[in-house]
Amino acid sequence: MSESSLPERIEKHRAVAAWLEFQLGQERATIRRLEKEAVEWDRRKAVAWRERRFTVQEPRHDEEQYVIHRGGCMNNPGARDYVQAPEVVIMMQGKNVEGCRTCNPMPGLRGTWTPRLAPDEGA
Repeated sequence: MSESSLPERIEKHRAVAAWLEFQLGQERATIRRLEKEAVEWDRRKAVAWRERRFTVQEPRHDEEQYVIHRGGCMNNPGARDYVQAPEVVIMMQGKNVEGCRTCNPMPGLRGTWTPRLAPDEGA
């Protein structure tokens, strides 16, 4: 086995270095893509969480009704409290309530199971 000349050995190492730089660039591009996917995943997760919940817009006057919205409804932009369907049903029992005409939350509340509340027996 003959030893390669010094210029040939230098060229081989340069080729390996060029290949490694190419691979490093590919890995960095993959990392950037995955980081963007992670950010998008978190955004979608937050949207899905909000969309599975409801908000209640309180009336400004006694004559007005409470309005129930889906969590992502644009008609209730100042919503901060997102509650699940059973909580909304319990909160709104006996109150004058209507559903938002834009997001139509009532089908999502129909058939909602609510736990029986035991009477408070005192302490």
